[in-house]
Amino acid sequence: ILQLDSLSAFQPVPYITTYGATKAFVLSYTRAMIRELKGTGIRMMAMNPGWVKTEFFNHAFQTNNRVQYFNYVYEAKDVVATGLRDLYKTKKDVSIHGLPVKLQVLGVKLLPHKLVMKVWMNQQKKPLNNQGLTK
Repeated sequence: ILQLDSLSAFQPVPYITTYGATKAFVLSYTRAMIRELKGTGIRMMAMNPGWVKTEFFNHAFQTNNRVQYFNYVYEAKDVVATGLRDLYKTKKDVSIHGLPVKLQVLGVKLLPHKLVMKVWMNQQKKPLNNQGLTK
């Protein structure tokens, strides 16, 4: 079972607080279920892809004009390939696609949340960069 999670699971994210909180739930839920499923032959993993080029952006740009900066945007097929590889070939509880996302997860684990939120909010003040993300 691959649970679709988000980089937001690891950090508080102003402007999309409910989204971030639900993704933190998915990560915690997945980790707990992995323990419960131990010995059953059922594998479970949280997949944290970073920004993925999907219909999500169409909705995000229409409903939330505060979130407009996206550093790395990945193709869904590449993220899914990483998730499936990690699910079947590793014993990890989390699949993280892309070195930039892995480094960001490490950073948000090491840095104070106050600083992480400040960086996030400063990024969102950059010019809108949604070219090619919406139809």
